[in-house]
Amino acid sequence: GKDAADPMPAAMVEGAYDGLAVTDAAGRVVYANSTYLALTESAGEREVRPVERVFVGNPDVSEAVYRLVKAAREGRRLQEEVRIPGYRGEGVRRLRLRVRPLDEGGRAARSTVWSIADITRDRERQENIFQELQHAIDYLDHAPAGFFSADAQGRVQYLNSTLAGWLGYDLAEFESAAIRLDEIVRG
Repeated sequence: GKDAADPMPAAMVEGAYDGLAVTDAAGRVVYANSTYLALTESAGEREVRPVERVFVGNPDVSEAVYRLVKAAREGRRLQEEVRIPGYRGEGVRRLRLRVRPLDEGGRAARSTVWSIADITRDRERQENIFQELQHAIDYLDHAPAGFFSADAQGRVQYLNSTLAGWLGYDLAEFESAAIRLDEIVRG
């Protein structure tokens, strides 16, 4: 009974950052934590929907959800990242969806665990870092000085466009290690 059950596993699942849901063999949700309810915008336990019904009609997510549902039916693990544009008029929302059998019984698995994680901020941070890196590369590439890097054997690994222009190389055709340092610097 509930009184004899250990409350720790239930508290761990309920307090998880990811939305977690368990579905039965027919695909009905038999359990969902509060994060799952929030991420799927379910008003309460009575309105909780399985992942495939949450994203029904969303062409940006439908192929990924199809692959996840297929994996669930086959008793396999699968993970997909989806991008949902125009979410609440605020921009793009990114989610990581996972599915796995509750027990590792393959096709005989009766229940499936679904998880949803909102990774929007993580991806935004990665994109911002990438943009900053692109700006630094662009600055370096068009600096008024020539820059290069070479490995320990003197093979040039990188040339900026300024130095490439001074040396008469087409940067678009430059291949890493195709030029040796002693070909461009004396002594």
